[in-house]
Amino acid sequence: MIGLESALALTMALVRDGLLGLPDAIGKMSVNAARILNVPGGHLVEGGEADMAIIDIERSYVLKKEDIVSKSKNSPFIGKTLTGRNDITIVGGEIVWERDAQHSGC
Repeated sequence: MIGLESALALTMALVRDGLLGLPDAIGKMSVNAARILNVPGGHLVEGGEADMAIIDIERSYVLKKEDIVSKSKNSPFIGKTLTGRNDITIVGGEIVWERDAQHSGC
């Protein structure tokens, strides 16, 4: 089952339900993830790598199988309305992925 493509929206559901604070959610998906994977990142510091995601925590969408970028296309959330979406991914200060450029209207 895929997880990364729906992870943000599912985490934002925990925030909306009051089970997790927004700063904690962001930390778990950035600082903690980098620490667990033993990779640099999770912090923005002057002179450091500018790796970040620009997200819209209010953006709702229906998860469609054809919109899944992962090789695996199975998820229990296909056809469900999810809220919270990555719009832009920046790595090393450069935009490497942009939702509207990849998926017009998603």
